[in-house]
Amino acid sequence: MYFILLSTLIIFLGKIGLCTGQNNCSLAGINTIQSCYATYFQFLNLTFINGSAPNYNTYGTVLSTYLSIGGVPDYSKLCVAQNTMIKCFANYDPNCVNTNGFQKALGVPAEDANEYLVNLGVIKWDCNAGYGDMVNNWNCLQNLWDLHFDEIAACGQYIPPNFNMTGFSCLKGVSIIQCYKNAYGKYCGSVGGYIGCEFARSGLNELDSNCESQYRPCTK
Repeated sequence: MYFILLSTLIIFLGKIGLCTGQNNCSLAGINTIQSCYATYFQFLNLTFINGSAPNYNTYGTVLSTYLSIGGVPDYSKLCVAQNTMIKCFANYDPNCVNTNGFQKALGVPAEDANEYLVNLGVIKWDCNAGYGDMVNNWNCLQNLWDLHFDEIAACGQYIPPNFNMTGFSCLKGVSIIQCYKNAYGKYCGSVGGYIGCEFARSGLNELDSNCESQYRPCTK
């Protein structure tokens, strides 16, 4: 299922809290994030409850169920909804693109805020520059997620158990990206490796762009 392709990366990166950010996300920025997500959630029959977005696991489960039934046709519809949300974000406060900003806007704990941030980074890529490759390789990717998920999960070795104490280095990010590239490339060829690379790279960059210049561009 589609959510599986994101879940391991999001679990790894969402828990670590790379970039908490300053507490200077404007009220206008918070309102923009809330409005953009509220519209997107309607597509999935989700909603804010008492000012809080669904926890990330709930969102991911709904997303996974939706796509497991409809495959590529529903993925295409999803991308329309996700791109509408991305356009909505065009003018939002850059001071809100961090853990604290998303915590305030979505009314969720830090871990969920990080998971939503990683997800946002990935969908910016896979519903735009990566869309054609995703669609053309959907069956291979589906088999990878269903049959070889353990090899993707193994990329977690680059996140130590005491991560919050040791901090994050760009070299760990490079290792995560390479691991995803290798795992996807093993079963889906050079294009698969490119997709895996972009999943990891785009998610890392959305959570914390400080290492972006040290990540090599993904190639097919």
